[in-house]
Order: sequence, then structure tokens, then C-alpha cells
Amino acid sequence: MDQQKLDRAIGRRLKTLRTQAGMTLNELAGRSGVSRAMIGRVERAQSSATAALLNKLCAALDVTLSDVVALAEKPPERLVRLGG
Repeated sequence: MDQQKLDRAIGRRLKTLRTQAGMTLNELAGRSGVSRAMIGRVERAQSSATAALLNKLCAALDVTLSDVVALAEKPPERLVRLGG
């Protein structure tokens, strides 16, 4: 997976986790110590997140770094109709 695709996948995953947790960018920024602007850039794949930054975001979202990265690298699953 190239860097740009990985950045997009991680950004989408982080945004999904944040919204599922019911957090705004401001709330996640406050909990993680990462600026709202930087979180927004990572979610939009305008900036590559460092491991340290991802670690802060994951701790604030109560997920592991490997959960975010593994899901970002996982290819989409294909749906197959049962019995056909």
C-alpha cells in the first residue's frame, strides 16, 4: 500500500472512531493534547501521522495503535450471496 493510500485509510479510520465515540475534533484535541488542526489534517490525509501522534490519538479514543493500522491495511472484504 502506498503512503497516500495508507494516510487516507488511517484518516478515515480515525474519523470513524472519533465519531463513534461521539467526540468532536475539539474534544479529541483536548483529550489527546494534539491540536484540532493537526487532527483534521490527519483525518483528511493532508498530513502523515507520526507514531507518537497516533499513539496520543489512540489513547484518547481508547483503542490500540495496532487496531488502527491493521484495519487501515486490511483489504476490503467481498460480500458473497449465500447459496448463489
